Amino acid sequence: MQYQIKSDMNREELKRLWFSTPRTKPVKEIKAIVVTKHGDNHYSCERKTQTDAYWSSSSANFNTFEQALERANTMLDSEIHEGYELIIN
Repeated sequence: MQYQIKSDMNREELKRLWFSTPRTKPVKEIKAIVVTKHGDNHYSCERKTQTDAYWSSSSANFNTFEQALERANTMLDSEIHEGYELIIN
């Protein structure tokens, strides 16, 4: 049994419409450096990046808050991390 779509659109128009429909949801852009306390003598500094093009994350662990904050400030001072915000948890 063969089905037909009854519409004013021809096959080529339907095909163009189908392939022009966006397939991904818009992504909220995130550019942050997050310093987190996990417990006594355990802190982390994590870089989080999320854009329409990609998602990336990296982290490092430290024994003191000062060490984690120093790493975060070093990252914020670099050109690569321009536009990133600092979040302290």
